[in-house]
Amino acid sequence: MIITNSNIAILYGGWSDERAISLDSGKSVFESLKSHGYNVFLFDFKNNDPQILHDFIFRNNIDVVFNLMHGVGGEDGTVQKYLEDTSVLSIGSSSESSRLSFNKITTKKIWLDNDLQTPKYCTVSKDIFKHNILDTFGDKVVLKPIESGSSVGIKILNKKDLI
Repeated sequence: MIITNSNIAILYGGWSDERAISLDSGKSVFESLKSHGYNVFLFDFKNNDPQILHDFIFRNNIDVVFNLMHGVGGEDGTVQKYLEDTSVLSIGSSSESSRLSFNKITTKKIWLDNDLQTPKYCTVSKDIFKHNILDTFGDKVVLKPIESGSSVGIKILNKKDLI
């Protein structure tokens, strides 16, 4: 449990193409926690240098880190590993689970191996259209980058786009 005299760091920004949304969400959480009496520090982790993060945590006596970085660096296990190496408490998934879940194909395989329901999928390759993918997927196909934030780079193609 986090008590009001804990020093909380909001890690936001980052170096991915999702930096802007991370800055917005970080500021929003910062303002909410601050307005409820928590000791909160914002840290824009814009350079991938674990020493800078480590120094910030120890200089400010941080008790817990709330990682609000998005995309590469923030969601792929990189920052989670840096936090694990500092032994500071952090909110969110471990570096290993973050690394695995950041890759959509790896995640799909884990879900299927554990009998979890998930939509059909295939990886895109140069010969994907040798087969009638509409027979497999229906009238709409969602294309997503294998590794990126959940909604970054999504394309929804209708049947007419594929014919």
